[in-house]
Amino acid sequence: MHPAQFGNARWGSARWILAWAIGVWLVCLTVPTALADACIAAPERPRLDSPLPRATVNTNRVGLNWRAANCADTYAVVVRQDIWFGRPVDAKYNLTALTYNTRWLDKGHTYWWMVEACNASGCTASRWGKFNLR
Repeated sequence: MHPAQFGNARWGSARWILAWAIGVWLVCLTVPTALADACIAAPERPRLDSPLPRATVNTNRVGLNWRAANCADTYAVVVRQDIWFGRPVDAKYNLTALTYNTRWLDKGHTYWWMVEACNASGCTASRWGKFNLR
């Protein structure tokens, strides 16, 4: 191999390594930025799991469960008696778990409940669920 050809071969390898290193660097630079930008809006709407809609519950402390909402940092739960608006009979804020056991609720009533998923950009409420306590 002629010495000039040897130098070109080495320079070709060096260019490939340089291009590869720049590509890796760009990926490392853009991936965390893309992940950080993924949650710049309020979270998705949480989905209520249980109790099921219109279920009859026989215990005074009801276990409420919901699915995680994308981009949520905390959750808030609100429970109302006999109607979906007005003053709550139970509420809990800044929850990080996906479950909450209510306070002692009176039997013979219908209870409405909802969950809000929150992050620094705001909160998004679930649909209202309801259950009967007998």
